[in-house]
Amino acid sequence: MNRNRFINIIVVVFVILAGTVGYLALVKKSSRTTSIPSPSQSKSDWEKCIANPRSKILQAYSRQCVMVDGGKVIEPGQTFSPTPTSAPSPTPAPALPPPALTSSQLQEITLLRNTTVKQVFDTIYDPRIIATNGAIGRNQKGFSDIASQRGATGVILRGIADRDTAMIDKGIAAIEYGFQFQEPAGNFKNAHGLTSLQAISADAFFLQAVGHAALVVQASEYAGQFSSRFVILKPKIDKALNWLASDKGRSELKRQDRNAPNRLVFDALAYTLNGIFLARNDLQGFGDDFITLALARQRADGVFLEGGGHDSSYQATNILNLEGYWLWSNNANLRSKIFSALKTAAAWEKTRINPATGIVSIEGNTRTGSCQEQFFGKCKDINYPEVITSLIYWSVISDDPEAATLALKSLEYATTHLR
Repeated sequence: MNRNRFINIIVVVFVILAGTVGYLALVKKSSRTTSIPSPSQSKSDWEKCIANPRSKILQAYSRQCVMVDGGKVIEPGQTFSPTPTSAPSPTPAPALPPPALTSSQLQEITLLRNTTVKQVFDTIYDPRIIATNGAIGRNQKGFSDIASQRGATGVILRGIADRDTAMIDKGIAAIEYGFQFQEPAGNFKNAHGLTSLQAISADAFFLQAVGHAALVVQASEYAGQFSSRFVILKPKIDKALNWLASDKGRSELKRQDRNAPNRLVFDALAYTLNGIFLARNDLQGFGDDFITLALARQRADGVFLEGGGHDSSYQATNILNLEGYWLWSNNANLRSKIFSALKTAAAWEKTRINPATGIVSIEGNTRTGSCQEQFFGKCKDINYPEVITSLIYWSVISDDPEAATLALKSLEYATTHLR
């Protein structure tokens, strides 16, 4: 008994000494620097960090939010030493700086490599949608419209997540296929007798996917292998954006998409993502204008008004598109507004998902679920891939485990009942 008591005393003394040494080391470290926000911080601290215009998330899934000091990115695992109060304030950065958005680029690559995000992409984004000639979906029976080719980017993103170069190659080939149908004015052909202005939304759908793919590939470890193919396409992309950014092009997109904020964000992404890729500040400015229009169509409860009311499917499209804009935009003020909009939008969307089954409610929807609208002769239904992807991205960006749980439950439902 005495021997056991002696051993217990020794163990207690050791623990106390170890704790004291650890505490002193922590005090010494904290006296030098301010640490990066970590998983142990409260959610409010995390939200403050990511909402701060001078913050960038380099490793969102590990809850690391870092500050950018005078243009210097503090890498994950390092700490941020605040500028002394006596030092002069740094010169404010221009609203639209050069296109190198290193922290944002790393941010989406990191998101794609998150285990749960990767699980979603591996399940939803199937490279078999792309034919051997690069055609996707309805274009496989003969070219229909350029919007169908936007599925290429999902395959490219999955290829980067999986480190699968064959998949990346296949996705880029689908983008290259699309440019075979570009007209001299920059717009794209269609097989439905529509004028170039009538079909301009299809052009925007495709071009936002092109800009997204170009930037993510450029940011990845596969840039050396694949970026040259986007460089070859640059003159064609530039011509397409000249068409889209013309006065009549922008006016027509605003007219067509005025009651569908998700489409306004598609338009915004087409301008801004390609504006970054092409180093064209004018395009980024147009993108910001369209985002502002979209944000004005959000209700106080978080709903984006689609056709004048709520829609649980298009709500997810709005969320996913705004997440993309938030990830890539360099407009700090606008990013803050987008994040606030996303918080309420995602909160509302989560209420539409049955936590036990993963089924997305169609009750009261204005556009989907009850054949309110048709697309190529088929009733529009819930777009489960976009619901799932929007919530899984949000779960990582905002540290929202409930969003991840609901997304995976919907993924389980979709893979079991909708295939």
